[in-house]
Amino acid sequence: MKNFYAPGLRLMQNSPIRRKLAMMGALLLVPLLMFMVTVAQTAQDDITFVKEELWGTSLAKPMSDVLLELQVNRGLTLEALSGDDRLDKERDRSRQKLKELVSNLNTQLDQRKSSRVASSFNTINSQLNQILSGRLPDSKAEAEALYDAPIHGLQTALITVGEESGLLFDPVASTYFLTDLSIERLATWAEHVSVLRAISSEVALEQHANAEHNALLKERVADAILAQSAMQVRIEALQRAGQEAPATWESTSKVAQKLMTVAHTLATKGLPDATPAMLRSQVDDAHGAIGRMTAETFSALNLQLENRLFNLWIELVAKTFLCLVGLGLVAYLNT
Repeated sequence: MKNFYAPGLRLMQNSPIRRKLAMMGALLLVPLLMFMVTVAQTAQDDITFVKEELWGTSLAKPMSDVLLELQVNRGLTLEALSGDDRLDKERDRSRQKLKELVSNLNTQLDQRKSSRVASSFNTINSQLNQILSGRLPDSKAEAEALYDAPIHGLQTALITVGEESGLLFDPVASTYFLTDLSIERLATWAEHVSVLRAISSEVALEQHANAEHNALLKERVADAILAQSAMQVRIEALQRAGQEAPATWESTSKVAQKLMTVAHTLATKGLPDATPAMLRSQVDDAHGAIGRMTAETFSALNLQLENRLFNLWIELVAKTFLCLVGLGLVAYLNT
């Protein structure tokens, strides 16, 4: 074994100190360069991933706005078909607002026309244009068919945004649960709440709650309660991940619970204990509260992603600086 190390030992013993330092520096240079390349590549991948997520939030928020206003417009249209002419101005205002929201969404989609979500949205454009025309459908069945396709299409498109941008694959628990809330749970909850308004228009048309509508109303109430329960589970998971629940969660939950009470009373006791007008008012309050909570959740998600992106850049600069210091020391050893 001594004979094996002998040439190296003689070389080190006979070499001047500068040559020894130069050899040590050269040995350090290779792993240091490899470390620099790895750090740069990892940081670039992480930064690109977060930028894609920010693109996802910039698209999911206006898409969610369109979905929420479309649900409101559906309720107003169904009431108009029930013979209530008092809401014509409100329906026109909703349609104008919907036009602006759709225009804003299309502007965002035009920035990446080749994306899967743009293709997904294009499939419902014809129905949206028909709704935006303002023509009142001839029947309730036609109205429901007209609105169902774009509403469910937007819900699917939101999931597509989450998948394509990577939001639904976020490795950080708090941002993952915020994403889940904003693009899936809140949208589902809002839909279950908004359909209760359609049932109230049927009750208003007949001036009493018949057995068929009672059964349907109970079913819709059960769906809304399940959606709220799913929200509660996600809120608790968000808190376990170290993130506070949205400030609007408690108030939104209370308003929704009040709606469930009114709807259940209408289904079990009927008029005058709970009136369709009372139910419509509670639906509007609950749906509006869900809309505010959605906006807050998107804002919190966007802020977390922006902070993470900033920290990634700071981390990249710090690691690059340390690597450059190491290269400087190696260069000094070789002089």
